[in-house]
Amino acid sequence: MDKNGYSENFGTVIAKYLDSDEGRRAIAAKIVQYVTNEVEVSDLSGLILDKVYIQLGNQYEWIHRSKLKAFWHEPGSYAPRTSMTQRAFRIPTKMVSAHPEYEIGLLKAGRYGTVAEQIIAAKDAIIGEINAMVFNTITGSITSANANFATVTATGIANATNVAAFKAALDRAIRWVKDRPGGAKAIVCRSTTADFLLDFSNASNNVWSQSMLDEMQRKGILNNYRGVPVIGLPQYIDAFGKATIPANYIAVVGGNVGKVVVEEEFQSLQGIDVDTTVWHMNIWTRIGAGVLFPENMYLIKIA
Repeated sequence: MDKNGYSENFGTVIAKYLDSDEGRRAIAAKIVQYVTNEVEVSDLSGLILDKVYIQLGNQYEWIHRSKLKAFWHEPGSYAPRTSMTQRAFRIPTKMVSAHPEYEIGLLKAGRYGTVAEQIIAAKDAIIGEINAMVFNTITGSITSANANFATVTATGIANATNVAAFKAALDRAIRWVKDRPGGAKAIVCRSTTADFLLDFSNASNNVWSQSMLDEMQRKGILNNYRGVPVIGLPQYIDAFGKATIPANYIAVVGGNVGKVVVEEEFQSLQGIDVDTTVWHMNIWTRIGAGVLFPENMYLIKIA
C-alpha cells in the first residue's frame, strides 16, 4: 500500500492480506508509518515543552543543581561559599494506545470507509490524548498560592470589558515569563479561548495568504501576540466521554519549563480473534510530560 492507496476502501486493501499473517503484519506496519507521519505533522506537544527521546526501559532524569553565586568582598576577607546541592527529578511515561477492531465480514464488504479515514481516526485519538496530557500537566503545576498565577473574573469573552481584562492579565503574564531564562515560548489555551485575541477573518488586521492560513490551522499556531506564538488546542473528548481541555485556563510557557519524554515511538501488533472473527490492530507509543521549572511560566484562570 502506497500513498496513492489513501483513498482506497480500507476493506478492499486489507482483504488482500487477511489470509497471511506476514501480510497482515506488513499492512499494520505501513499503517503505523502513515499514522506516525500524520502525528509528526500535527503534534503540538513539542511546541509547548521541549521534546526528548530516551531508550525503551529507561527513565528520564533531570538533575537540578543549585545556582553558583558570586559575592563582592575585601581582599583577604572570607569568600562566601555556595553549597552545590542537587536534586533529581524523574518524568514517568505511560503507554497511549489506539486499538481498533474490525469484523471480518464487514471488513471484506467494505463497510469501514477508506484507508485515510482509519489513519486520521488513529492520529486524532492519540494526538488528542497527548495534547490533553501536556496541557493538564502544565496547568496543574501552578496553584493560586503561586505568584505566577492570576484569576480573571468574567462572564463571557465577547464582552469588551472582559476582553480588556484578559489582555491586561495576559500582558502581565508575558512580562513575567519574558523576564525568565529562555523567554516566552508560547501562549497555550483552548482554541475558543484564543478568540478574543485573534480573528482569522479580520483582514484589516491580518492579511494572510491561503497557504499560510492552512499551515497555521494545521499546526495550531494561530498567530502571535506581543511576539509570542499563540497555540490553540481543540477540545478533545476522551474514551470515557470526558472533555479534557478546559477553556478557562491560559498558560504563558517559557523556553525552559519542562520536557515531553518519548520512551517508545509508534509500534503495532495485530491479530485475528477466531472466537469473534475480528481483525484488530493495536497502535501505541510511550510518552510522558513533566514541568521542571514552573516559575518560568504563568497561569491565568478565567473564573
